[in-house]
Amino acid sequence: MPTSSSPPSAIAILSQPITLPCGLTLPNRLVKCPMQETQAKGPYFNPPIETFKNLYSLWARSSYGLLITGQVQIDRRFLSIAGDVCCHEGSLEPDTLGLWKEWARIAQKDGTPCIVQLAHPGRMSPAGAGIRPKEMRALCPSEVPVQLGDTWLDKLALDKVLGTPKAMTIEDVDEVVGMFVRGAVVARDAGFAGAQLHGAHGFLLSQFLSLHTNRRTDDYGGTPEKRM
Repeated sequence: MPTSSSPPSAIAILSQPITLPCGLTLPNRLVKCPMQETQAKGPYFNPPIETFKNLYSLWARSSYGLLITGQVQIDRRFLSIAGDVCCHEGSLEPDTLGLWKEWARIAQKDGTPCIVQLAHPGRMSPAGAGIRPKEMRALCPSEVPVQLGDTWLDKLALDKVLGTPKAMTIEDVDEVVGMFVRGAVVARDAGFAGAQLHGAHGFLLSQFLSLHTNRRTDDYGGTPEKRM
């Protein structure tokens, strides 16, 4: 039988509030992880509020400590899949920002904080997923293509779907940094509780971290500090 000096059970710990390093306090430690929703429509890929009403209302009343949105891309040219929501150059315009505000309101109406996951797929952006022209290549820290396998079918699929990415220029890097900043501003102005940067799944940020995909010799390559 537990005593007053016994450590709390796992269930008890999960139900306790926790304050994150950023200062955000969660009512408990259960988190709805980001999942790909693929409901947005081009060419702007704004939040599909009519679809999100039921989805995020359900999550909002499910007693999570935190909701993380599905990935939100920061560049309409480079989506990870058709249907990604995108934070773009017009997202701070009143009408479009209104959609973001409604999304934040729905997600947080029962008191659970919700943060936006911001992403850029880098070389993992397939042809046809965004609005980039056919001749525009996906981006990567260095010109390192994805490897799907060694058969002719693997190589054909790679060439047609992903191709060989373009090694990013300093201007490209600066532009992407600005787009992440814009995404954070949109999340803040819309009333979300914060933003999370997508650094997994071989997307752009993890491509910079990896010595395999980041072979740069400038300020963004080489040492771990530069790659970060």
